[in-house]
Amino acid sequence: RGEETLMVGEGREAFAGGDQTYLREKQYGTTANLDARTKLHVRYGTAEIEWFPWQASQLSWPSGSVLEVGCGTGSLWREGRPGVTDGLTLTDLSLGMVEAASAAVGEAGYSVSGVVADAQHLPVPSGSHAVVIANHMLYHVPEPSLAVAELGRVLQADGIAVIATNGRRHLR
Repeated sequence: RGEETLMVGEGREAFAGGDQTYLREKQYGTTANLDARTKLHVRYGTAEIEWFPWQASQLSWPSGSVLEVGCGTGSLWREGRPGVTDGLTLTDLSLGMVEAASAAVGEAGYSVSGVVADAQHLPVPSGSHAVVIANHMLYHVPEPSLAVAELGRVLQADGIAVIATNGRRHLR
């Protein structure tokens, strides 16, 4: 990454699961770093179908509200184009990401609201969403088990959770 590795509790890097301030203000304060990593995936990826279109095609999207936790730049909605017609809420720890994603997803034709939120403490009513999405973000959370519990809490009893994460040796 061209920068000194910042370490936090239990030997975890600031980037991978520890320092919320670092993630919010430095790593994801703007879309620049995530955009750079995305370009690497696009350039060097070998999948026949790109990730977000593939993911969007894997389920029949039910009616009801959708919550994406850790929305990043909103790529799922811009590239995957899921058939969501009801409310879409995008959340991220970073105001910069929420603003950029909400604008881009709105321009893509979705009715969207954006909320700055910590995945471990979602400001969302219990059982309020038909679909909850968390893509490649759990490794950033200091307590992933709290985030997973929150995802379950806000999901309707018959809802769908779409969760993807990176392994410890991702990209090695």
